[in-house]
Amino acid sequence: MKVAQPNIILIIMDSVGAKRCSAYGHYRETTPGLARIAAEGLLYRHCFAPAPWTLPSHVSLFSGLYPAQHGCINAEGEFPGNYYVLPKILQQAGYRTLGISSNLAISRRYNFHTGFDYFLEMETLFNTDRHQELRQSIRSRMDSLRGNLDEVRLIFQTAFENKYYSYPFKHLVDRIYRQYWGNILKKSYHATERSLCLAKKFIKQNRRGPFFIFINFMECHVTYNPPPRFRNALTMGEKEDTPLQLLYEQEIAYLDDRLFNLYTFIEHLGLKDDTMFIVTADHGEGFGEHGHQGHFFCIYNEQIHIPLIIKYPAALNLTGESTHLVQLHDLFATLLEITGAPLPAPESSRSLLDPGRDFALVENLDTSFLVRRLSSRTRPPDYTQPCISLIDAELHKLIKWTDGRRELYNLKEDYGETTNLLEDPAYQAQALSLQQQLAEVSVPLPEGAAPWPPPDLNPPEEHEPA
Repeated sequence: MKVAQPNIILIIMDSVGAKRCSAYGHYRETTPGLARIAAEGLLYRHCFAPAPWTLPSHVSLFSGLYPAQHGCINAEGEFPGNYYVLPKILQQAGYRTLGISSNLAISRRYNFHTGFDYFLEMETLFNTDRHQELRQSIRSRMDSLRGNLDEVRLIFQTAFENKYYSYPFKHLVDRIYRQYWGNILKKSYHATERSLCLAKKFIKQNRRGPFFIFINFMECHVTYNPPPRFRNALTMGEKEDTPLQLLYEQEIAYLDDRLFNLYTFIEHLGLKDDTMFIVTADHGEGFGEHGHQGHFFCIYNEQIHIPLIIKYPAALNLTGESTHLVQLHDLFATLLEITGAPLPAPESSRSLLDPGRDFALVENLDTSFLVRRLSSRTRPPDYTQPCISLIDAELHKLIKWTDGRRELYNLKEDYGETTNLLEDPAYQAQALSLQQQLAEVSVPLPEGAAPWPPPDLNPPEEHEPA
């Protein structure tokens, strides 16, 4: 169903799992703003990420492909350039495109600027192509340096070779900025506020449309450090709560407040009816539910069940709640259909305007680069193994690990995945069906545990980005 080139705002709440959102039933009021947006739009109850961490999940979002198909499955990969990606498609359809990212992985370094008229990275004050190219050139040679003096020499030498004489001064200003405002992994709300200001400025300048805005917010990624006024917004409740979980949810509450502010800004400009406002996440976050804190490893619900709320253009008249099975990268086919882009969507991406999926496929295919970063010299925990999962339309979920383990869950009755039903006689038919289907649609995982110790157990420490 095509709509006459609606504006599109696509927001990624990095690391926000549906489990911790009150709009999805969490007891603490973390997302009242999202609930109000959902009241005017459509909330997807069962949306799953294609991977449990940022890079493969975002590439899937922009390409419509599963991780095994696009091949960007570890930190050494980058956004491939051998197929059309969503920003480029919309740009060629006449959209003005803006990308804003607070995540170091969603950056020019990984080719995520492709298709954006403006691509702004919040860890720096200077986002011109010239500045970023020189910065990347310096960054690529940092491993060969022996100290700060070598770094200074490299900066000046590269700047003069490229006749970019103001670069050393800008480099110093950027260092100061990152120390006090731009160190997003330690404190991200400055980047969040700056992102919103830049987005609002772009909207005002392009209010005649159509425009496409993509924003990645790192507010809810570790380290959890909400702004002072949200430190007391939520209080400890149930017994299983921890101070760390509370900080994480305070971050969600703050980001929810700012997203609703952006939503009302669109409304005040009179653009709401002609804008597709999408709020989702690239993955969730674990707090020890299955022994693991964080993401990257595991594909349990706390890592892969994500919120998806869309306020569609008024002409589509889509509101309420959907219980269909969907995935993050279904947004690719959806936006192609709504904008009438003259390109076919891959089979791996299914339009949200169609009936739900028969299955969702989640892949975590290469964890070796993360295992090498573990400080322990003993064999890493089982949850660090590569794994894949298939979830059917009835919400039966099969997980397969590279060491041969299998797990089967009924998510309707056991959302927390506490009881493995693989040996339960009542679930043998589902287990067989899921295993056969998984073998048909996924790449094979190597059998047996990963070798230990891996090569390059302790890689050199990374330099601060130039």
